Amino acid sequence: MMNFSLLESRQGSVLILTINELDRSSLAQLHVTLPVTLENAMRNPNVGAIVLTATEHRFCSSVDFGESAIQCDNSVSERNPKIDELPGVIRAIRESRKPVIAAVEGVASGAWMTIALTCDLVVVARDSRFSVSYVRAGSTPDSGVATFLSAFLSRQMLRETCLTNDYVAGVRMLELGAVNRVAEPGRALEDAVDLGARVSACTNRVISRG
Repeated sequence: MMNFSLLESRQGSVLILTINELDRSSLAQLHVTLPVTLENAMRNPNVGAIVLTATEHRFCSSVDFGESAIQCDNSVSERNPKIDELPGVIRAIRESRKPVIAAVEGVASGAWMTIALTCDLVVVARDSRFSVSYVRAGSTPDSGVATFLSAFLSRQMLRETCLTNDYVAGVRMLELGAVNRVAEPGRALEDAVDLGARVSACTNRVISRG
């Protein structure tokens, strides 16, 4: 059985948060731990930026809205507890007064795609892939993913992306303006930390969204 934890490390003024195990309970655990961790970072004057990533070269596979976590034949009551945990994670990121940067390796689908796009800045590996994947799980795209994508996609492309569950390459996401940088495979975290250090160096006070 996997044991979830949100690992913390520092590189200069950049706080790195690493989801070290991914299973069906990861989103529920993140819902509990991330708000507290981010609040602590807000109070730390030595932290200027935060990078959110995951181990095993993925951020993150579809463990909550994928093939086994929420099946189409599950009842609404069985699906809702998992779905209801996502807004709390998104809220914690959006309310952070310091920039949160997603470092994406591998596949980001379903809830995890939403979480990545919620971050202020996004660095992806060249071979990364994104998928909405909610339809496969018997649900409709929610918690903001359609809204995020509507800023970059035409109405027709948005519908196709949400209804087909096709993967969108990380390079394509850059072309669409949905992410900030493309890194070589295995270097997304390194490049995200470099970006975080630049953000920290350019500010003399806590960055706040107006």
